[in-house]
Amino acid sequence: MRNLTLSSLLFLFLHLTSLSLSAQISVVKYWSAVVTDAKDAKLACKASSPIQRCSWTNGRKRMEFDSEMTYGRRDNEVVSVGRSGGSREDNMCFFTIDSVSKDHSGDWTCTVQGDCEDEELTDDYDDDDDNSFDGKKKRSVKGTNHPKRLKRQTRNRKCKSDDCDKQNCDNNAVQTVKIEVVDEDEIGAMGAQDLYYANMGNEVSLTVRTNEQFTNCKIRKGRDDIVEIDGDSRRDECVDMPGRRAGRVCADVTKGVPSCILKIDSMTANMEGVWT
Repeated sequence: MRNLTLSSLLFLFLHLTSLSLSAQISVVKYWSAVVTDAKDAKLACKASSPIQRCSWTNGRKRMEFDSEMTYGRRDNEVVSVGRSGGSREDNMCFFTIDSVSKDHSGDWTCTVQGDCEDEELTDDYDDDDDNSFDGKKKRSVKGTNHPKRLKRQTRNRKCKSDDCDKQNCDNNAVQTVKIEVVDEDEIGAMGAQDLYYANMGNEVSLTVRTNEQFTNCKIRKGRDDIVEIDGDSRRDECVDMPGRRAGRVCADVTKGVPSCILKIDSMTANMEGVWT
């Protein structure tokens, strides 16, 4: 295990009112990754409503993978639709790469497609979804080291509207998600998401992901040391924020995808800002 102190900037912004709900699907959370060359990568984006179909595209490398493709054991990349913890609907789009190469490094576009018919949506900003990467919410296969190239799109048979082909249904959303591939002797850390938004009083989780297991994670807000946790800890470390408007925050770690997670029980105004 490497002796590693995580350092990655995370920006947390406060919403004083509830999010506006509409029938239009949106990406409410996503997970970028830093990965050692030839190791596996696990990325995801989470939607505001049920996902009918999703895809991951790297335009510069001319690679695209779709949830409606048929995957086998020889496929190195797999896209699947699944559920976040506690959800009753398929609201997660997972992208699993069994063996990454430098070709995978860069920006990927996660595109989620929802139902063409109007539906009631829920606000999912306060979920803790990072344990979705521990192997229960996705499909993983063994395969080759080389990325598959553009494959033929297929018709979305799950759509209920008469004209609900992918090119005609505009109920979709996109989100840029990053993969950084580093050499075996390098250590990297990356915020799973660049910006986090939260409603007043809601639960929030901010995640930093690494390519190697770490021994210690220290979390700061501005110049203040807030909380610290060992990399092999089996329980959260929780403290009260300093100041008169203090709130309670916790640090957690995951080992499937090495991550350090800041958990806020109830978002308050003094928690808005930059965390490292």
